[in-house]
Amino acid sequence: MIMRITWGKLRAGTWQEYEQAYHATVAGKEVPGLRGRWLAQDVNDPDGGFSVSVWEHARCDLRSSDTDSTSRRQTHCSSSTVGTF
Repeated sequence: MIMRITWGKLRAGTWQEYEQAYHATVAGKEVPGLRGRWLAQDVNDPDGGFSVSVWEHARCDLRSSDTDSTSRRQTHCSSSTVGTF
C-alpha cells in the first residue's frame, strides 16, 4: 500500500467552500485501487489543509491523476486554491 499526503493553501476564508466542493466531487467516489481518502484542515493555518489518500499500489495513484473526479475537483475548487491542492 501507499499513502499520498498533499498540503495545499486556499484563498483566505474559502475553506468551507473548498470542503463542500471536495465532498460534492471527490469524496465517496469509486476509484480503482483507492482504499480511503480524507480532507483535513491545517490546525496552524485555517487556509491550509491536507488531502490524504491510501492506495493499493503506486501505479493506482498515478492512474487516478487522469480520472474524471480529479478534473471535476480542479474545476469546482480552483476559485479557492492558491497553489496545488
